Order: sequence, then structure tokens, then C-alpha cells
Amino acid sequence: KMSDERSWVPMHFAIALFVENKIGAEDVHVVHTIDLLAITRLSETVLCDEEKAPIGCTPAHLLCMQKELNMVMVRYFCLRDPKAFLLCDEDGRSVLHLVVIYLESLELLQSMVQIDPTMTNKKVADTSPAGAEVDTALGLLCKRLGFPSFREMVNSLIQVDCFLGVVCD
Repeated sequence: KMSDERSWVPMHFAIALFVENKIGAEDVHVVHTIDLLAITRLSETVLCDEEKAPIGCTPAHLLCMQKELNMVMVRYFCLRDPKAFLLCDEDGRSVLHLVVIYLESLELLQSMVQIDPTMTNKKVADTSPAGAEVDTALGLLCKRLGFPSFREMVNSLIQVDCFLGVVCD
């Protein structure tokens, strides 16, 4: 579960309902036109630190974690609000990181890399129980060897940054 649903803004709910086919794309567009920054808002889960900084996931994160991805909606938000796809969730992962962890969409991976090629170098902490390893998007992708578009996805990342390091066991 990406977020405590009690901290979601209306756009989080709109995306979730859209993904479940309970509302249409037009309804999501209406919510977006009411609040143009809605797709960039993090869910308001609060850290227990001095600053009480809000963290969580954006509606863009929710949209791009779906098994049956709606690329029309993703393209719409990529064009309207590209920075929403660069923001990081509570684990420090951008949408690019989620794409390589959860999806097999080469088209989506390439779309995310086109928004900001430097995101390939962003490192996130490994949240596994073993803990504290640091991974780039390519490192996360290399943990998922067994799916058809693996080679194409790796090649896409390497074409963007040929200096990406791969650690081999």
C-alpha cells in the first residue's frame, strides 16, 4: 500500500477510481482542471521529524503502478504536469523507479526518461529487510530479470547514460 488513504487529496481518489473503472477519464480531467497542481501533490503522510515534512506518493505514482496501464492518461499528465513524474514518494522513488520495479512498459520507461534523463542516476535506499543498499533505476531493474522487455528496458537506460554502473553478484 503506497499511502494512508486518509491523507489523499481528491486527485488521488480520482486516479484510484479511474483505475478501477468506476469513473471515466473526463471525470479525472475535471478534477485536474479544478486544481491544476493536484497531480503533483504528495499524500500528506507526515514524518516524525522536527520539520513535520509531508511525504507520500503523488497521484502520478498511483497511475503508473497499475498492472493494466492506461498510456493515454499517462501521456496526458506527462504533457500537462511533467514535474509530477519527477517527485519522489516516501521511499525516495520517482515514477521512473516505480516503472522499473512494477511494470514492463518500455514506452512508459522511455517517456519517463525523456522528462528528465538525470533521474536514471537518482539513488534510492533499498527498503528490503536486508536494508541499506542503494540502487539506481538500472539497479532496481536488474533485480527483475525474468520478463520479456528486460533487455529493451536496460538498453533504454544505458542509451541515456552509458556510465550507469551495474553491480554483479
